[in-house]
Amino acid sequence: MRFLFVFLLIVVASCTTLFGLRTEKDGIQFFSADNEAFRYVGRFDLSAKKKAKCWNPGAYIEVAFTGTFLEIEVNDEMRYGCHNFIEVIVDDLPPQRIQLKANNNVILISDSLEKKQHTLLICKDTESAMGYIEFVGISCESVLAVKPRKRKIEFIGDSITCGNGSDESLVKCGEGTWYDQHNAYMSFGPLVARAFRADWQLSSVSGIGLTRSCCGLETTMPQVFDRTNFTADGPKWKFKTEPDVVVITLGQNDGIQDSTSYCSTYVAFIKQVRKYYKRATIVCCTSPMGNEKLQDQMNRFVPAVTTEMHRLGDLNVHPFSYKNSYRSGCFFHPTVAEHKLMSHELIPFIASVTGWAQPDIVSVGHSR
Repeated sequence: MRFLFVFLLIVVASCTTLFGLRTEKDGIQFFSADNEAFRYVGRFDLSAKKKAKCWNPGAYIEVAFTGTFLEIEVNDEMRYGCHNFIEVIVDDLPPQRIQLKANNNVILISDSLEKKQHTLLICKDTESAMGYIEFVGISCESVLAVKPRKRKIEFIGDSITCGNGSDESLVKCGEGTWYDQHNAYMSFGPLVARAFRADWQLSSVSGIGLTRSCCGLETTMPQVFDRTNFTADGPKWKFKTEPDVVVITLGQNDGIQDSTSYCSTYVAFIKQVRKYYKRATIVCCTSPMGNEKLQDQMNRFVPAVTTEMHRLGDLNVHPFSYKNSYRSGCFFHPTVAEHKLMSHELIPFIASVTGWAQPDIVSVGHSR
């Protein structure tokens, strides 16, 4: 018994990430979510003074902090009893993908960092159907605001944009539950945005479509795009900022469609987006995981939609077709490696329609 106790102590001491109560330590303070140093990107509900709540995948918190110690506190809605995943990135160190364990999670990220100023990014890896996470704050020596990025790209889409089924590093496909392979942080949208040193926002729901959705989902994207939590009866989202670029990837769940129905609905949705984003460059993409028949359809429909927008006087809408198909992940979704390849296809196109300098796609990764 004594040997077992000592062994458990060694195991716990060796873990990088630990869950528990807030640590009381000399020189360490707790900084709550309402501190002005914290930067929120995505559809955050900030109505509760000491907490910041978000549903959408890829939503993130940024801050700079000092010292060797970092502990974070995040609440989990635990909708249906499920646990959200988050991605935690300190400086340019490899991301830590962490599954929350309870309603309230106090997580020791490290107590042995270099004694200097660091950056922290906490990203929601799982999608809105998983319920919200609620950022409560962090414990460290001190916090400082980080410099905002000058660019912003919003990605509107379905499970592909969510990063669904992409990451089997912790749980293999067919094991665990349906959301265990979600990794929004390493999906193609954030990869593209980070390559351009831009903020990202994922407005995406697994199973959703333009004219119809799949998998028992009763709403379509036009019905929920203006909602904070992407449900038809959810609170309205206040569109306060405008992205420079909007990338739309919808059609996989619509399946084979009548051209008139699909294209007219797509045109109406672009007009809906335009009500909020007057100046954004809009890129309409084919599905990167479609089979040959669907790819052929979308290669005809997407250019037809953009041609109609040009006829209506909106010249800042562009069609983009993926050259390859990416479907090697869980339930035929793109893998993390394939999301990187997708970003390699999309980055040069966005550079061409925006006039932005094209970044080195070889270095596309997780760094800020």
